[in-house]
Amino acid sequence: MVQAHVVELANREAVREGRNLAKYEKPRAEYEFTEKNKRWSVFYEGKEKYPGNHFLVWVDDQSGKCQLIPGE
Repeated sequence: MVQAHVVELANREAVREGRNLAKYEKPRAEYEFTEKNKRWSVFYEGKEKYPGNHFLVWVDDQSGKCQLIPGE
């Protein structure tokens, strides 16, 4: 997958999970090259800086399946 498509999928998942993307900085996507993962990590940092105001979305490179991981 190309990075722009991955971010689009991650944005859809975040909105589906109830996140207001206007409250977050532009996401950054990184691909994990390890043989077992083959997934993208898309990181979202909140515009307001406080503990836990971030999350990430994992996007499987082959299936496009997404999973949101909340910040702690």
